[in-house]
Amino acid sequence: MESDPILTPGQSASEAERTTLLVAYVLQVISPFTAFLASVISVVISYIKAAETQNEYIRSHHRYLIRTFWWTLILGFIFGLLCWIVIGIPLLIGLGIWWIYRMVRGFIAYSERRSMPL
Repeated sequence: MESDPILTPGQSASEAERTTLLVAYVLQVISPFTAFLASVISVVISYIKAAETQNEYIRSHHRYLIRTFWWTLILGFIFGLLCWIVIGIPLLIGLGIWWIYRMVRGFIAYSERRSMPL
């Protein structure tokens, strides 16, 4: 039987943890407008909170943000280099669409209090 990703009453996250998670998401979303400085702050928060929390729901979201940050950074660098041979431009556009998808998916799961899958 598959386990339900929605929290059971014994697993409820504190409002402080949910607020910190929301701040991390908002920082990720505004990062393109802050020269990606907000993204670095978000990932630092996520590393700290993922290690601190005992709540799997909160931890899964912080891990999700960390993975999104690193994959976006690495692929953005590679695709940026590929812009010299033009193929990088559509790849960067695709990466941007993927990043937006990840943020929307995370916000929806956050609002529904669902854990993020690995």
